[in-house]
Amino acid sequence: MSDAKQVKVNGISFFDEGEKAWVAVALEMDLYGYGESPEAAFSDLFDAMCAQLETAAEFDNFEMLFKKAPDRYFKKYREAMAAQIRAKFRGKAIENHASEVKIHALPLERECASLDTDELHVT
Repeated sequence: MSDAKQVKVNGISFFDEGEKAWVAVALEMDLYGYGESPEAAFSDLFDAMCAQLETAAEFDNFEMLFKKAPDRYFKKYREAMAAQIRAKFRGKAIENHASEVKIHALPLERECASLDTDELHVT
């Protein structure tokens, strides 16, 4: 592979008391994953991302990948990011509670069975 840049989208994960499950959200794609653990939620989310990528590649319409998630998830992202920055500047570790929102950079290069991953990089 050449000097292609990896494409990533912002994501969050959190435990949803109403759903009684972990939720993973790809913020710029408005896609979700659910599971009994954060890992299961991300596995489910990556499957949804992969399906969306395959469809975009099939129709040569990569603009369809990006649809903004509802504002409440961006609010969770902003609050979690502010907490991380605040803790870093104060020299303190962030407490790791199971219900807190975690921030993730989600790669859009996950190998899909029928998708050439070279298509998922920008130069």
